[in-house]
Amino acid sequence: MIDLSKYIIEWCDKESRSFLRMKIEQKLADLYFKQKIRQYKNIPDKENIPSKYLMPASLMVAVISTVIIMPFDALKTHQQLFKKHGQKKEKYSEIVKSVYEKDGLRAFFVGWRIRFFIYCVHSLMTVDLLEKLEGIKKSMNTNE
Repeated sequence: MIDLSKYIIEWCDKESRSFLRMKIEQKLADLYFKQKIRQYKNIPDKENIPSKYLMPASLMVAVISTVIIMPFDALKTHQQLFKKHGQKKEKYSEIVKSVYEKDGLRAFFVGWRIRFFIYCVHSLMTVDLLEKLEGIKKSMNTNE
């Protein structure tokens, strides 16, 4: 699954699918954390990871997602504002420079608290739910 995620990320880069890439990167972070939990706690692949181990991993995925995705969302928003006001700043490098000169590093993380909360809820629900569904699928395959 990790190799497939990396392949899809490469495809997203080639096809300029930045938002899909960001979602796949979030899933890749989730997969890495699950892999590390399984190694650290000696949990076989056939068993579900208990929720008490998934919760910290979910929070770490939310932190990583917030730190990585927030600047790109800010750039996208500023790019839309520049286009709306008829300014000719279409390159990301020009937008980054303009935003940084005007408001500093904080401009890239405006609204980070609510975004972090959203990513936390999303990660907590998704990571635990997907692990439970994978466990159900595994149990169905062993019963056949």
